[in-house]
Amino acid sequence: MIPKAQTYQQKLGFFDEDLKKPKHDEIMYWFDKNLENILRTKIFRNIQYDEDYSPMRNVEIILEKIWERPVLPNNSKFIIGFIDLLISARLSFEYEEIIEYDILEDNRTTYDKKYVSEWESVRKGDLKYKEPYKIWKKGNTMNLNWCFEIKTEIKSIGELIRQINTYREYISAPFFIVCSDVTHVNLLKAQGIGFIEYPSGKIL
Repeated sequence: MIPKAQTYQQKLGFFDEDLKKPKHDEIMYWFDKNLENILRTKIFRNIQYDEDYSPMRNVEIILEKIWERPVLPNNSKFIIGFIDLLISARLSFEYEEIIEYDILEDNRTTYDKKYVSEWESVRKGDLKYKEPYKIWKKGNTMNLNWCFEIKTEIKSIGELIRQINTYREYISAPFFIVCSDVTHVNLLKAQGIGFIEYPSGKIL
């Protein structure tokens, strides 16, 4: 007996039978455990910033991790479908800046306390520099989302692409498939859909 459609995806004939399989749970737990490492080493590092500083370092904060996140049109309670996992993160960068001090002269009569040690070391009209030092300054910040669909197998590549493209109408974010079946990787990539191989964690 065909179950009654509860979401728009199901009305289109897409019933996600994967959710009922023990292997789906197995992949979910594996991905949840390895998620942060995969994000930081394979996904965040590919983010391009407009600014070009050297040296520069990234600062990444995972804001939200939602399993089985409902996809809803604006101002509507009608569910389009469910994304297996949605990640929200705040990405920014810091760049190095060198702070240099002016020349300290021994005839100066007023000065900040931070100069005291330098002034005390100046003798007989000699000039002394305070050593320059480095600080990290904050650059621009971006809040971004990523969506992940877990599959135990891919029975129909057309059906999978239709599912992702339907979600894309309502959520602007990169999509990745997490699966051990690598048969359709090239076709998915051609459609702008990423692929994470289970259980290696490689992005293909």
